[in-house]
Amino acid sequence: MAIGDNIHHLVLLHGREAASRMVEPERRPLVDIAAEVLADESRSIGISYTGFCLTSLPHKRLADDAPWENTVTASLS
Repeated sequence: MAIGDNIHHLVLLHGREAASRMVEPERRPLVDIAAEVLADESRSIGISYTGFCLTSLPHKRLADDAPWENTVTASLS
């Protein structure tokens, strides 16, 4: 198990403050970082926008020898 995995595990089991007391002083900033990452709810969704596939990938099967070229320029703004 990597160092970061151990710290994440400590934060999940004991919370930020207790995990900070359980590690060496030089590793306490890593506990803070791990707690922030775990608290960031916006990262928990993990869904990609399906519109990307609809505008960027071919809509029908190409011949095996035919190159695929993206001729559509999509903007997300």
